[in-house]
Amino acid sequence: MNFSGEQLRKILTKIVLLSTFLLLLLHGFSFFSDYSTQQMALAREKKVTLESIEQEERIVNMSSASLFTETSSTISEETNQEFPDDEYYKEQQKTAYLTFDDGPSEITPLVLDILKHYQIPATFFVIGKQVENHIEITERIVNEGHQIGNHTYSHQYSRIYSNPDAFMQDLWKAEEILYNVIQERPRIIRAPGGTQGNFTKLLVERLYANGYIFHDWNIDARDTSAPLVSAQRIQREVIQQAQNKDRIIVLFHDGPGKITLPEALPEIIEYLILEGFTFKVIDEDTEPVILMK
Repeated sequence: MNFSGEQLRKILTKIVLLSTFLLLLLHGFSFFSDYSTQQMALAREKKVTLESIEQEERIVNMSSASLFTETSSTISEETNQEFPDDEYYKEQQKTAYLTFDDGPSEITPLVLDILKHYQIPATFFVIGKQVENHIEITERIVNEGHQIGNHTYSHQYSRIYSNPDAFMQDLWKAEEILYNVIQERPRIIRAPGGTQGNFTKLLVERLYANGYIFHDWNIDARDTSAPLVSAQRIQREVIQQAQNKDRIIVLFHDGPGKITLPEALPEIIEYLILEGFTFKVIDEDTEPVILMK
């Protein structure tokens, strides 16, 4: 077949255009393929990264939850820890009961002044016949917050310890005097000379049956061991006997003539304060110290 020159030119032009189109098509497909591959790779990377992030978040959340649980448990255990109650601390306190027998007398106001200065309460086991002679001092004892106990009316051993009836009659006589002065009938009593060697089983039963509570002591100031005992000896006796004790009931005497007691008392009080003692009165709830066997 013979083509004219014009026809050949047109054919060649078409061939060139077709070739160009095919080349462009192939190039575009290759570009699209590469692009798709890149996008898929990026998508896979994003997915892996997202999964890693989510996994890290889960680990963090689990760790936080565990830490919170452990912390909460620890706090709960610490919060719910049982501590000793008030009674425990009360038992651990060192307690001193200062007691004064045989008054009131001219010595008692000096003792009251000292107690007032240190703001310390005390217990006075008074003799009925002394109350009759010192009514105002007896009233002052009560008005200043101290406790009154019954120490019989006469304090005469031969009379009160002759039999239980004699003791009870002497005790009741003092009780009536106290009621007339301070409008109280003390249930706490102290035996003249202490219970040991003086109280009998029958007398104890009579006292308990009538609602009385009797108290001895565990420290004796020994201030009646002689007509006049020096202040230094009184101090030494109390301080030595107080060693290794957490609860002390100290026996002093503020009866007539005990002029060294006010001199000895401040140093004793200051020593007990430094040793950590608190001071209380003897009342119906106080556990008694009883020397009789």
